[in-house]
Amino acid sequence: MPPPEAKPAAAPVLDRSQPVTTDAGKEAAKVVVEPVVRPASPAPVSTPDRNDEAWLLQQRPARFTLQLVGVQDEQSARAFIRQHHLQGAATYFRTSRNGRPWFSVVYGVYANRGEAVAARSRLPRKLAKSGVWPRTLASVQEAIRTR
Repeated sequence: MPPPEAKPAAAPVLDRSQPVTTDAGKEAAKVVVEPVVRPASPAPVSTPDRNDEAWLLQQRPARFTLQLVGVQDEQSARAFIRQHHLQGAATYFRTSRNGRPWFSVVYGVYANRGEAVAARSRLPRKLAKSGVWPRTLASVQEAIRTR
């Protein structure tokens, strides 16, 4: 499991509800700092050995996940999660590939691609070298809906 991340960073958000006057007498938007919520480790995405497509469909499409592997059968997806001790941090979803079922195992939820890439570098070496790639949750959701 990846090490805990640092404290959540704050992202500036424009609050146009309360105008602020500059020295020149022009209105400007007030900048409010709101924390970006980031879990200390990837958000739990499933219970052990569970396909959790409903949960994946509820996530913000602009966020990222790491696709760990794609396999031809559901039992292999479950076995992969168990083998790498990813229960509670990984899930899988079903799509089709060349007209046949295909199961993709994904890990964590990240605010942006950079965070997903950083998380990939913290994976155990065996996993990190296996072709793990950042993927938007929008693409995961589209794959689930159009299978």
